[in-house]
Amino acid sequence: MRAGLADLDAAREGRRARARPRAVALERLVNGAAAGWSAAVTGPDRGVPVRGGAGRAHVRADRARLPQALGNLLANAAEHGSGPIDIHAVRKGARAVRVEVRDGGPALSARRRSGAAGRGRGLGIAERAIREAGGSLELDGGRHGTVAAVELPLADRVER
Repeated sequence: MRAGLADLDAAREGRRARARPRAVALERLVNGAAAGWSAAVTGPDRGVPVRGGAGRAHVRADRARLPQALGNLLANAAEHGSGPIDIHAVRKGARAVRVEVRDGGPALSARRRSGAAGRGRGLGIAERAIREAGGSLELDGGRHGTVAAVELPLADRVER
């Protein structure tokens, strides 16, 4: 919410609020996002289970924008997906982590074709926030659903 309000304030001057990167605890972020979206993902075979092997990983990112990005990926999966939304966070070597948001909905190409006017900004917002954190977003849609994979560099040190 803070990122959105800061952007609205900056928009008066025709700009976007500056990102403020800090060390962010990945586990807390992922669990918080899952808890926030679990109420919206209701029905038979729905839910937002979290699996992980990233341990106490910290990433360097804006503390408001990275949750916004993950929230947009979860919103997309909740709206367009089916079955449970699986969140899986793992370390990728010594310098990075990967967070996957997986759902059983239609392939991504079908989602893009069915987008209503004025919609479809969430993935762009997510991708920009992830890039600002030095990471990347990869989308893969197949017969059995869509995976949004976020790779982020680990923080060099944890700031107190």
